[in-house]
Amino acid sequence: MPIRIPDALPAAAQLESENIFVMTEYRALHQDIRPLRVLILNLMPTKIATETQIMRKLSNTPLQVEVDLLRTKTHEATHVSAGHLETFYRTFDDIRDIHYDGLIITGAPVEHEVPEEYLADETFAAILEEAEKYIGYPYVWGGYKPSTSFDCSGFVSYVYNQCGWDFGRLGAQGLYNISTRTSSPKPGDLVFFTGTYDTQGISHVGIYVGDGWMLHCGDPISYANLNTSYWQSHFYAYGKLF
Repeated sequence: MPIRIPDALPAAAQLESENIFVMTEYRALHQDIRPLRVLILNLMPTKIATETQIMRKLSNTPLQVEVDLLRTKTHEATHVSAGHLETFYRTFDDIRDIHYDGLIITGAPVEHEVPEEYLADETFAAILEEAEKYIGYPYVWGGYKPSTSFDCSGFVSYVYNQCGWDFGRLGAQGLYNISTRTSSPKPGDLVFFTGTYDTQGISHVGIYVGDGWMLHCGDPISYANLNTSYWQSHFYAYGKLF
């Protein structure tokens, strides 16, 4: 069934290219059908990519769906223009008297502040600056660049290749093979895991940023605390590339 979203929302063109029926405002006004009205509070930094993902999922329902996008009033976005938010998003004041059939609240990436003294290492500082550009990007199997988004090894490969390395696109096992094992990791080293999904060998890789934290492509790209039971149970090794 059709999904009703603002005509000029970037997601509309992408969905139409996938043969998903996106209903225009004009046509919606002339339909004698009560749509399922859904409010989405999008907390992800990558607003446009997240909008498209959610709309794609909602289009699979047999019901006609009308979507409103909600934002927090005082937050200043860094990954999308203020104009995009002003055009396509509402604040709570705008919708306080509207009745919705459902509310979707997205997750938000875990925040972590890397100590300033670690950035004295110019190589690590460059790696971190590049990697943090993509916080909030969704996990995409096989993804290896910003236009496709990333998977875990695609993210690590891309970041390091932008920062002076030239080893191309490697999988997690390939990154492990070219690194040197260490029991005393420093910020900028890699951290490897096994058993995070059903595969032989190394199954996941992240960038170690110090103090038991990594920056990795989970879903989405975000910081993660390595001291949780999940990561401890899958930890395999640290590796150095410099």
